[in-house]
Amino acid sequence: MFVIKPPAEVSISELLRLIDGPIAPLPCLSRRAYQRCEDCVDEDSCRIRKVFADIFWSYLLLIESLSLADMLRSMHLIVNEVSESFEPENGAYGEHGGGHHHGHDHDHAHDHGH
Repeated sequence: MFVIKPPAEVSISELLRLIDGPIAPLPCLSRRAYQRCEDCVDEDSCRIRKVFADIFWSYLLLIESLSLADMLRSMHLIVNEVSESFEPENGAYGEHGGGHHHGHDHDHAHDHGH
């Protein structure tokens, strides 16, 4: 698996949001997808919101402090960070030697947009 960022810079919360979407237990607690609950009269006095908020913030502190590298290490998997640029094998067009082929000769003038 290739990731753009080093695994140590990918938080578990970021990863969960990418895979599953919002992670808040109630829509009114979501940072990125906030919605007022349909049956809510007053968020400030909602006891359900208060209980879930306390639990959720503790959970967030934990998963935001852990990285993909931490998770992989706990599974005894090796994390190799590569700092060189990615070069596809045989160039971008494989066996064509870095050129390209459209199934016809290039003795006539035309524009392929490159």
